[in-house]
Amino acid sequence: MVYVKKGIECNQLLICLYVDDLIVTRSDMKEIKVFKTQMMNEFEMLDLGNLTYFLGMEFTEVAERLVMHQMKYASDILKRFIMMNYNPSSSPAEANVKMVMSEEEEEPVDPTLFKQIVGH
Repeated sequence: MVYVKKGIECNQLLICLYVDDLIVTRSDMKEIKVFKTQMMNEFEMLDLGNLTYFLGMEFTEVAERLVMHQMKYASDILKRFIMMNYNPSSSPAEANVKMVMSEEEEEPVDPTLFKQIVGH
């Protein structure tokens, strides 16, 4: 859920709420501190500082910008399925390849494991 607190001169405080996590942003740090103080007086909560991780996404500040990525998530998946030393590919499959059934008998695919790998 995203809430917008409108202020004077087109200033807005944006609040993103997911279950019990909040992201608060605005160009004026003073207004953010006022909002956090009000919230802490009303509710039991902690200020965890600058945004670094939210809903599985990582955030890194680079040149006064916030970059969102999933490097840790991708690394954890590769480690879990013992794929850290595999070569990267910009495309998951070669283009224009015609798929044919193999004559060899292959081991059946575990549907649960497949869904875990592809994220379903």
